[in-house]
This record gives sequence, structure tokens and C-alpha cells, in this order.
Amino acid sequence: MRIGSKSVGRRGAIGILSTHDLALTSIADLPELSGMNRCMESDDPGNPLNFDYRLKPGPAHHSSALAILKMIGINTQELAASKGS
Repeated sequence: MRIGSKSVGRRGAIGILSTHDLALTSIADLPELSGMNRCMESDDPGNPLNFDYRLKPGPAHHSSALAILKMIGINTQELAASKGS
């Protein structure tokens, strides 16, 4: 994903990339791409889908992925334990 994103940007493309892969946020720092990071986040840890739909500067500071998995009934502690085995 990172290589593809950099290649498209270097060809003069204009667009928006939406991702949960925080490793891609560093691409915006490449001077030849003139990129910038913006994010939307929920300030409510109990409801990670409660967005205000306002773009804020920079990459996201909080991850909502585990909270969303928990909301749909996936035991994230069990996933973490199985990852270690």
C-alpha cells in the first residue's frame, strides 16, 4: 500500500486517501508530494463511531479499531492472547 501510494503521488495525482494504516501518514511528509494529514476522531471512548465529522490537522491520535471490534462482539483480549501463541 505504501509503495503504491507514493507512486501515485509522484505522478502528480490529486486526491484523498483514507486509511487506518498509520504507517502511511509519513508519506505526507515527503517534500515531492506536498501532502498533508487530516483526521476525524471520536472523543467518546464508549462510542468510537461518535464522530463530529470535522477534519482536524495531523494524523489520528487515537485508534478506535479495538473498541469497534468490541462493539460488534469480538473478544479483543482473546485475539491478543492468541496472537502470542
